[in-house]
Amino acid sequence: MVDNIKQKSVNVALIVAGICFFIAFIANWIEENFVYGLLNGVIGGLIIGGITFLISKSAIKNKINFKWWQWVFYIIGWVVGFANLLFWIIMYVAYLMHNYGDPFFSKDFHRRVYIWGIIITIILALTILLILII
Repeated sequence: MVDNIKQKSVNVALIVAGICFFIAFIANWIEENFVYGLLNGVIGGLIIGGITFLISKSAIKNKINFKWWQWVFYIIGWVVGFANLLFWIIMYVAYLMHNYGDPFFSKDFHRRVYIWGIIITIILALTILLILII
């Protein structure tokens, strides 16, 4: 059971780390040089991949069964919300309203992160669209 959780978490983390590596590598290679792009790609992939491993392990352990496209919103929700004070305030208030007495990092918490990711994705897409139009 524990090995299955770790294996699924590693699979999700490797995919996300690979995508982050590729984006950081290409962006920094274009701006600076190959070595700088490679270094930033590796560092970015390791950091985002490590964070993804931890959060996906918690989600899988709480028996959250996301489809592949739901993982995208879930990861976006975590990446954008991890260092965002508003995210933690909303999660804590929602916890107090609905799950008081349960563990904070429960199945409902992971669902709220997924919903946060959908909302943030919509806001980011609208913002980019407005920037391109104006």
